[in-house]
This record gives sequence, C-alpha cells and structure tokens, in this order.
Amino acid sequence: KHTSWEGGMRVTAFLAGGLLPENVRGTHSDAFVHVVDWYPTLCKLAGVVPTDDPPVAPLPVDPTRPDLDIYQGNLSWPSVDGIDVWPRLMGAAYAKRAVFWLSAETLIVNETYKIVTAQPSPDLMEAASVNDGWKNASGDWSADPGGCGTAYQNRTAFKPCVFDVVADPSERHDLGDAALTRELWGLLNRSNLSVYSSRSPAASLGYCNATCASALWSQLGSVNQSGPSC
Repeated sequence: KHTSWEGGMRVTAFLAGGLLPENVRGTHSDAFVHVVDWYPTLCKLAGVVPTDDPPVAPLPVDPTRPDLDIYQGNLSWPSVDGIDVWPRLMGAAYAKRAVFWLSAETLIVNETYKIVTAQPSPDLMEAASVNDGWKNASGDWSADPGGCGTAYQNRTAFKPCVFDVVADPSERHDLGDAALTRELWGLLNRSNLSVYSSRSPAASLGYCNATCASALWSQLGSVNQSGPSC
C-alpha cells in the first residue's frame, strides 16, 4: 500500500446479493473498475440519475497557467467522474476507458498502458521510505533494478516508466518507448491541471478548533495528529 505500483492500487472487490443473475454467481471478472464508478453504478441500479453538473462550467485548462483555479473558488466543480460498470461486471462487451487517472503521479491509458512518474508525495504520507521492488513469498524483497518511477522524498528529478499492466501486471518490464512515455507524461500533466481539491463555503464549515481536533486525531491513533479541524 501507499505506493504508485499496482500492488498499492489494485485491489479485489466482491459483489453479492439477490440482484446478481444466476449465470454470474461464483464467477470472477477482470474488468477495470475505479472506486468512483460505484456511485453512478448504484444510482443506475436504484433508478436515480447519477449526474451532478455544476451551474457554472469550469474554465478550460490552460497549460501556460498551471496555478489557474479552473473551478473559480466555489462557483464550479467537476462532473461525476465515474461510469456505470454494471454491464461490464455482468459480462457484457464494453469499450475500454481512454484515460484512467489514478493520482498525480500515475494514470492508465486504454486500460493497458500505465505511466509511473514517482511515488506518492511525502506530504501525503507518513512513511519514511517506500519499498520499490517485489515482495517474495518468504517475506523479503527483490529490488527493482530499473530505478524508474521511484522518486519519493527527493522530487528534484523524475525518471518515468511505462508498463503494459495487462501483459505485465507486476510491472517488471518498462516498455522503454520514448514516444509513448512523452505522450502519457504530457497527458498526466494536463490531467493534473483539472484536479479538484475539495472545498466548502465558509458558512458550511462550522466551528473550527485546531487544538481540539489535533487531540482527537491523536486519540484515534494518528501519528502526526493530522486531520480535519472543522
């Protein structure tokens, strides 16, 4: 966990209940599904329209202005990212998703090619280091000899790698395709300019007390007592 590798991102999920058709019970699916897909999927099953479009459209992304807030404070927000994945989970044929954004450091294109530029920012994690390699059945680790995608605390230089995660889910073989790497890296950088940071109007925040909140998060087990203070 807490890495940009598939081992830290790809997880299993289970479906159960009377709504499942007999022909899919006890089966498995290799379909790509993101956590954001559950909302529109469950909405569709419940007969609810899964949209949440803003009253004011976001501004266009401008690569020359990376600090531009395209959501203009509280005026706008992005539409729902997820898609209804029920048909694909039921075994229907489906078109692969063009872009599968995973984090500021990685995305997958056509549910096949994954770029890893770095590990998650240390500003978001408490780990002192990140294991780069493969954990063996014996519990020890085999080191990654390539060295790409490993930038963590030192983020002054990035060496991205691209994997075919369908043919190589363990991410052992960087494709070494310079043109593909440039294309995916540019797409990742442009996608990051449209990332939405959660925000609330001041009137909705309620009472904020950093000292009280820090004590609560410490009591709940947070190492650095960090968490919402409102």
